[in-house]
Amino acid sequence: MTDTISEVLETNRRFLRALTRNEADLLYSLLADDLIYIHASSAKDNKDSLLSALLSGALLFRRLDLAEVESLDLGGWVRLSGKCSQTIFSNGRREEMAVRFTAAYVHRQDRWQLNFWQSTRLPNK
Repeated sequence: MTDTISEVLETNRRFLRALTRNEADLLYSLLADDLIYIHASSAKDNKDSLLSALLSGALLFRRLDLAEVESLDLGGWVRLSGKCSQTIFSNGRREEMAVRFTAAYVHRQDRWQLNFWQSTRLPNK
């Protein structure tokens, strides 16, 4: 594993931990200003709308467990993909689901930032 991949995987761990702890200041620094975040519901957020939903409590992430993560260094950005088992609260309604995700991290301002997240709900087993 390259140093770049290790750095991005650590940044992704920090991002997921910050989501479950609702750490807005940390999330602000980990999210790219031009973020596109597409939820499993197909809802789309940018950096401001995602942070707003988190801060208002309309969206709460309580558990995010990744599996089968694959990474690819594409020079200046890194693609991650895999599965995520999650528990969220959306507008007060608890949901547990498994998704397949793709994420892109870009290197800007001497740090890695999440630029893109897209997830698709997996069928219930």
